[in-house]
Amino acid sequence: MNIFTIPHAARKMKFIDKNRFLVETLGISESEIKTIRKIKSLEKRFIEAAKFQLEMFNTINGEVTAWLAGFPNESSVRNIFGSHLNLRSKVMKLPSSEFEYIKFSVNDIRRNVKIPTDIDSNLGEEIGIHIGDGSLFVANDRKWISYQYSLSGNLREELLYYENFIVPLYFRLFNLSLPIRKKEAKNECKITIKSLAIFNFKNKFLGLPVGEKFLIRIPNIISENKELKKDFLRGLIDTDGYLNASRKEILHMTLSTFSKPLFKDLNKVFSSLNFRYTYHKKDAKSLEFSFDTKNSLKYFSEINSHNIALISKYSIWKEFGFCPFRLHTEERLAALKGEIDFENLVKLSEKRKSAVGANSGF
Repeated sequence: MNIFTIPHAARKMKFIDKNRFLVETLGISESEIKTIRKIKSLEKRFIEAAKFQLEMFNTINGEVTAWLAGFPNESSVRNIFGSHLNLRSKVMKLPSSEFEYIKFSVNDIRRNVKIPTDIDSNLGEEIGIHIGDGSLFVANDRKWISYQYSLSGNLREELLYYENFIVPLYFRLFNLSLPIRKKEAKNECKITIKSLAIFNFKNKFLGLPVGEKFLIRIPNIISENKELKKDFLRGLIDTDGYLNASRKEILHMTLSTFSKPLFKDLNKVFSSLNFRYTYHKKDAKSLEFSFDTKNSLKYFSEINSHNIALISKYSIWKEFGFCPFRLHTEERLAALKGEIDFENLVKLSEKRKSAVGANSGF
C-alpha cells in the first residue's frame, strides 16, 4: 500500500484498531513497533518512527509516524516538531535551492520536485510557453490552499505537441511526469502542476504574475541573452502565434497580446533579432505583430518550432506551395507521409469551408 493514501476510515478507527492496521495492512511487525515505542525521548521516538517508514516505504506519512510512536493522530507530530516538514528535515535530505525564498511543500518533497539552477534553453522556452498559454493561481482545495500552475491548448491540434514536447520538457525542468487531461467537449488538453516550489520560482524569481496576465512582461533573464530570446519566442509563438499558409507562395505569421508591457518588450526583442514586422490594433483590447513571407521564413530558419501543428502546416506549404484551411494536424501529417493525396486534402478543405458557409447562413 502507498502509505500516503491511508483510507479516511482508518484515521477514525480506535487506537487498538490502528495498531492492528499497522501490522495486518502495512505489514509492520509487532516487535518493530515495540522497539520504537520503548524509546524514552519522544523526539527520538518520532524520528525513529519516521526513519523506519523511510526505509520500508521510501516515504513518510504523519499519521503512521504518530501510530508507530504510540499516539492516536498526527497532531502529536506538530506538537513536538511544529510541523511535519521539520520532522522530515531531520531524516530526509530536503531539496536545496539557490533561492532562499523558494520553499518546498511536503508534496514537493514527496515527489522529489526540482527547481532549475541553470538558465538554459529549456527554461527560456518554457517561459515563452507560460506567457503564451499558462497561468498561475491560488485555489482553495477543500481545507487547503493550493498553489497551482496550469497550461492548456487545443486538443485536436496540439495534443501531439503536449505529448512529445511539453510533458518531457517539464520532466527535464522540474522532475515531474505530468498527466494530460483531455476535455473533448471543450476541445482542450491541459496539464496542472500543484507545487509551492514551482509556483514561487515562477512568481518570485521569474516575476510572472498570479492571475490575469494583462501586465505580464518578458523576464530580464530573457531580455539580456540573445539565444534565450530565440528560445523564448519559440515557446511563445508555438502556443500563442498563428501561421497562415493558405495562399500560394505567401507565408504570414502573426502574434497578438493583450498586455501592453509585453507588446513593448516584444518590440525590442524582435528588433534586436533583426526581424522586420508591422503591428496594429487587432481589436479594442489586443495588439498584433504581423510578419511577411521573408520574415516568416527567417523565423523558421533561425528559431523554428517544436509544435507539430505549426511544423506540419509549414511543411505542407513548403512541399505543395500552400496549406489549405480547416485541416487537422493528423491530416497534414498523413499527407506529408504520403498516406493522403494532397488533392484530397484540398477537397476536404473546400467541403469544410462550404459547411461553415451553409451553417452561417451565407
